[in-house]
Amino acid sequence: MLSEDILSQDGEILMIGSKVKIQDFYDFQSLNFGVKRIEKKIKIKILYDISEKNLGKVHFQKDKKLTKIRYLKDISKNEVISFVYGDSFAFITTKGIPTGFLIKNKFVAQQQKILFKNLWDKAER
Repeated sequence: MLSEDILSQDGEILMIGSKVKIQDFYDFQSLNFGVKRIEKKIKIKILYDISEKNLGKVHFQKDKKLTKIRYLKDISKNEVISFVYGDSFAFITTKGIPTGFLIKNKFVAQQQKILFKNLWDKAER
């Protein structure tokens, strides 16, 4: 399962996707990803859609220290969630039957980290 693979890695997670669609995906995964991530003290940076800025804040003090969120326009129009972690890059569709792929390759992951950083730097806090 992708969530287990993500949580098995050391280091920061980078995620792009709609907040609502990500929550639906985790319901599908039936794994309490957030709690396990906090227990393992894994940091995460998330790019959500600007329209979702007021859809709930980080609830737990521990999570505030481990989670950074920024916002971009038009993220919610996309039906894909992407994750970069360790030397891995994953895409999951959020419409219909979830479909995705996982690439475990440090060069692909490095490229995606650079792209994420460029988006992150342009995103609204």
